[in-house]
Amino acid sequence: MTDEVAPPALSDAELRASTTRTPPASEEAGHGISTVALPLPPGPNVPYTLAYLVADADGAPHLVDAGWDSPDNLARLETALTARGWRLADLRSIIVTHLHSDHLGMAATLRERTGASVVLSRAEQESIDALVSAAPTRVERSRERAIGWGVPADRIPELLEVAERAAHVTPFRADVLVEDGDVLPIAGRSVRAVVTPGHTPGSLCLADDGSGVVFTGDHVLPTVYSGLGLGGPSPRNALTAMLDSLRRIAELDDLDVLPGHEYRFRGLADRCERIAEHHLRRGGEVAQARGALPDPTVFEIASRVSWSPGWDNMRGFVLQSALQQTAMHLEHLLEEDREHG
Repeated sequence: MTDEVAPPALSDAELRASTTRTPPASEEAGHGISTVALPLPPGPNVPYTLAYLVADADGAPHLVDAGWDSPDNLARLETALTARGWRLADLRSIIVTHLHSDHLGMAATLRERTGASVVLSRAEQESIDALVSAAPTRVERSRERAIGWGVPADRIPELLEVAERAAHVTPFRADVLVEDGDVLPIAGRSVRAVVTPGHTPGSLCLADDGSGVVFTGDHVLPTVYSGLGLGGPSPRNALTAMLDSLRRIAELDDLDVLPGHEYRFRGLADRCERIAEHHLRRGGEVAQARGALPDPTVFEIASRVSWSPGWDNMRGFVLQSALQQTAMHLEHLLEEDREHG
């Protein structure tokens, strides 16, 4: 879903590209940072990932997000490096904001080709490990959850198909694990890790105060509302975690925002407020449906919530995401009920 009021773009070319769904050319973002758009396979979701090349004090490049793993994306990255006087072998590190394949995907290939170290948050590495461990039982657990959510029998197979695809998780181990507040190993820069759970349990933003920018991955995008809880088991309710994370990252409002999709923009605090309002509005719809129905199921409540595609058009992964988000909202409402007695 997209917002009606878009924040001011820092690149006209990126703004145009976000509407035409065509990857923009690589651009200089200032302070030794440049952009690289890495396309995803054709589909209804975002068409490309915005990755970033960051020069360190020694003149060597570091990459923020690796994009989808494909020969074409490897060639696009090499072209962007060559245009700035680098070779692929010069790459020093690959900092990955979260575990999804459009951000982590090419990291293993790049590490093998260059020897560059891969950086993840410790919480995100734990999420990857948990997903790998849970893969053998994922389909059966999905069946049990669908039944518990009150999903009609004829709709369960499409959810099991989603679980079957998701069960094929490739093990991955980062070289460097960072905690909230750690300074990343980029010579001459003070790039600070800001762990922002919500989209995934260990989603990572990167604050570079010296350059006046913050890399936000999928945590904050200019118009798209990222899904919640899309990284396996979480120690906290993903909605509760997201709302807390939005409040924290909004404090960096004076920095330019370099997101993982769409375009670079200004106005971080306002965008965080709009994202929080979006989730709270949906929470209000969930609460209203819960109160209007006698002992409602998650499926019944979800059917009364306003979804961008329309409830009757929800299929497969989109249906799974809607049901999961509804369950999260219900859990968040229960937390609030307990908190307020």
